[in-house]
Amino acid sequence: MSFDAFLIANVIEGRSPELISKYGPNCYANNAKEAFRTFVREEVQRYPLFQLTTDPTIRAKLQDAIAKEVQSRLIEKQGIPTRVLSALEIREVAEPYIRRRAERHLEKGRIVVFAAGTGNPYFSTDTAAALRAAELHAELILMAKQGVDGVYDSDPRGNPAARRYEQVGYDEALQRNLRVMDQTAIALCRENAIPIVVFDSSVPGNLLRVACGEKVGTLVGG
Repeated sequence: MSFDAFLIANVIEGRSPELISKYGPNCYANNAKEAFRTFVREEVQRYPLFQLTTDPTIRAKLQDAIAKEVQSRLIEKQGIPTRVLSALEIREVAEPYIRRRAERHLEKGRIVVFAAGTGNPYFSTDTAAALRAAELHAELILMAKQGVDGVYDSDPRGNPAARRYEQVGYDEALQRNLRVMDQTAIALCRENAIPIVVFDSSVPGNLLRVACGEKVGTLVGG
């Protein structure tokens, strides 16, 4: 586990000094993610570009790109070089996504944050994540869920007897419609042999444990 990865995990999970200075030393213990969302919402309103469109789809993609830019600034304040690449051209906020450019940033040891999905309607952010992972030859996709600690054979919120999988194959996930992510994304991961780890991001320290290689949540693949 590199020190850079440790810092990234801390920032994403809400231990940013900027958040602590704004929301107090107990913000992580109380509800770091909500504090971070509030911080992002406040930052988004400061961009004139966000106020210039009323189209809800474009507005959502702009908000995503701006939120990613805010995240990158928080990470960079930890001394970690970061770049935001957007599928939509929003030069005031991010660089346009070009695969070779993303590869160059990664080769230079920078964190690359992808924004605005695929830039096309009808494609989910799940599919965008799978597509970028395939294009850049990623070894693994980490899929963070809020309050769900993996993949179950039925909805655990409605069925207390639901069974959680330690590992499940792509084909079974597709055939049983286990809702790991949308089926297009799972099929893309299967075709490119990219495993997926589904874990509960609301548990403090889970992201760090997954990054360290501990068995957390459910492994989808094989």
